[in-house]
Amino acid sequence: MVDARTKLDIIYQEAMGDVHEILDRVDVLKAELPAAADALGDKLNVQTGHYLVAAEKLAAVLQGMAGEIDRAAAQAAVTAGETVKLDIRQAAAQAASEAIRIAVGKEVSAVVGELTKAGRLVRWTIGKHVAVVIGGAVLGGLVAATTLHYLPVGGGSAPQLSESDRLAIENGQKIQKVWNSLTDKERAHIQQLAGEK
Repeated sequence: MVDARTKLDIIYQEAMGDVHEILDRVDVLKAELPAAADALGDKLNVQTGHYLVAAEKLAAVLQGMAGEIDRAAAQAAVTAGETVKLDIRQAAAQAASEAIRIAVGKEVSAVVGELTKAGRLVRWTIGKHVAVVIGGAVLGGLVAATTLHYLPVGGGSAPQLSESDRLAIENGQKIQKVWNSLTDKERAHIQQLAGEK
């Protein structure tokens, strides 16, 4: 029969073998972990690059839309100036379109600014990137729908004014009153924000 000391030595040797095996596994993990972290970092950088490119493309599309709205509004102003017998309803519709263009221009400028800031953040999660793309798409759709609704397309005449159009004109007139009450400095700042692309 083996004495207690020998049993203790056997248990001690077995425990030391288990500890040695655990230490060997920890050493292997220490060697493999940096490479795995680097590979993951490279994958995240590649994905972030794709999202940044998509955000820049979206910003360019939004800027292009703002430019088209500006050009359409400028052409509408030239046409209105050349027309001697301008119908009062068409003039009111153009004023409402201009007020909407200014408001949409500010929103587009704000979204472009936020997308530019977002493009500088490299460590975003995938969910945030998807949210930016979806938010930009929704905003683009709203801008396109508003533009198509209020601006005549294809050189046609302005649509007949409905009750909602009349309300929009009244709101445009209210906006104009607020605009007239602003100081020159406030107006210049607003125009600068609306003019940035």
